[in-house]
Amino acid sequence: MSTVWTIEQAIIAALNADVAWLALAGEGKVYSSQAPEGAELPYAVISDVNERKQSRVFGGGNVGYDNQRFINLYSDELGKEKCSSMYRIVLYALDGTILVLSEDRMIKGDLNLISMTPDPSGSGDRAIVSYSTVSRQ
Repeated sequence: MSTVWTIEQAIIAALNADVAWLALAGEGKVYSSQAPEGAELPYAVISDVNERKQSRVFGGGNVGYDNQRFINLYSDELGKEKCSSMYRIVLYALDGTILVLSEDRMIKGDLNLISMTPDPSGSGDRAIVSYSTVSRQ
């Protein structure tokens, strides 16, 4: 298993265990790489792609960080209110928290909001959040 896959799975597990996220989006509404065909909004997609710019992060991302992932939040409402709520929940659940990857490896993440815009599909708003990890031994 790659470190990137392990980090994505740790983020997915943390959000799927968060009571506020479950109340807002429902169980199993965090996906790796892309949402399945027909997935119901709202949901989150964890990937290495900033979907707004269609740019991909290779290797380290920012200096001093091991990996950078993007958490793409898709709301089922326009007007940014629900998307803002989704971002606050993700921020509370993940920013500065330590995720355990294995017995001897933990990471701490820093979140930064990149953008919040209407989703091109017109069904709601989308927020893009970067999740940069710092190794902790």
